[in-house]
Amino acid sequence: NFNTVTTTSINADIGVASLTDNGVGDTTITFDTALSNNRYAVAGFAKADAAENAGGTMRMDDNVALMATTSVRINTQGNTNTKYDTDIATVMVVGLP
Repeated sequence: NFNTVTTTSINADIGVASLTDNGVGDTTITFDTALSNNRYAVAGFAKADAAENAGGTMRMDDNVALMATTSVRINTQGNTNTKYDTDIATVMVVGLP
């Protein structure tokens, strides 16, 4: 669970070493322990942005390179595909260490 408004910060975590703010709505999550391969599952959601007037979504760009064994890069965005920062984003990664 993390916040990307003003300062990117971890609210609560298991297995997360750090976050990197790559720009508005674009965050890299670095794992404490590397996974054995990049074929892991990622699930999550983001709190809606008031300007979007709709639910928030979390996604990865169409680039498998964004799923490394040591990190994953995700975006938070609204229904208009506009990226935004949010105070609540949750991510779950399931894979083999």
